[in-house]
Amino acid sequence: GSGGIGCELYRPRFSPDVGYPGDFILRRCGCGLIYNSPRLDEAGLAALYDRNYYHFRERHADAFKRVVALYQCTITSLLSFAPERKVLEVGCARGHTLALMRGLGWEATGIEPSSFAAASAQKIFDLTVHQGTLEDFVARRPGVSYPVVFSTDVIEHVPDPRGFLAALSQAVRPGGILLLGTPNGDAEGIRRFGGQWLGYNNFHIWIFSRDTLARMLTEAGFEVVAAYSYNNGNPFSYPARSGTQKTFDRLPPLVRKGVREALAAIRSGRDAWTHPVTRCLHEAIESASLLHAFSETQDGQHPDASACRGENLVIIARRALS
Repeated sequence: GSGGIGCELYRPRFSPDVGYPGDFILRRCGCGLIYNSPRLDEAGLAALYDRNYYHFRERHADAFKRVVALYQCTITSLLSFAPERKVLEVGCARGHTLALMRGLGWEATGIEPSSFAAASAQKIFDLTVHQGTLEDFVARRPGVSYPVVFSTDVIEHVPDPRGFLAALSQAVRPGGILLLGTPNGDAEGIRRFGGQWLGYNNFHIWIFSRDTLARMLTEAGFEVVAAYSYNNGNPFSYPARSGTQKTFDRLPPLVRKGVREALAAIRSGRDAWTHPVTRCLHEAIESASLLHAFSETQDGQHPDASACRGENLVIIARRALS
């Protein structure tokens, strides 16, 4: 898809605090894939994911709260398909999900392009995390594959999703299982909010629907075995900017960056004092161990879940044996 210039959908207006990629247009390819245009080159994209990337500024307590919820929405659905509890997470960020899964009995390894995030995962959680891209990882380790691979909120960020899926087909053992999670291009929130839908994030290059992602997975040698959505019946849009936020937006970029870094340092120090990371991890493991499968939750039983009309899409696929 997107071999030519697709039809224009929206021209979203985002805070200059994000700063990427400036003014851009959301387009739809003839195949149905939604993408932003123009976008930064690979060097410009890579520079965005330093320690100031919004997920990397998250407090550990908040991060574990988020990943426990994510675990229920994704990994609990994976358990019945997983041939064994050995997993590779592609795009593991600072390692919160991997640390949780290791605590639940998984042999867990990660890949993370951001040098800051990878170092944080290694230092704080003593995880095995390979810094770099998935494509570099499989090129350096031909023949190395895993029975289970998962990647959530990553594929929408990569410049070349077909190349990414081809690399995933090398990382997943023949007959093994892949889980992908991504904002849903067929979400009810798009129908309601248009260009202000939260999934139209400045960092997201591609927005996939079940059909567009399933088609690309098939081309890459996978068979889709399950597809559903979560955050059903609860469309998200960008909140209105407060007066204080608008004033902050008008500050010079370097000043905004300095303020963000100072606030992050304050939050990090307070977090370490009031919510020690080991306690946060143990509480997350205990919470996750008590969770029901997603299909048993109210969200999982919503009609939009099986129709894949919720805010976030999940596809589970099996790699062909040959």
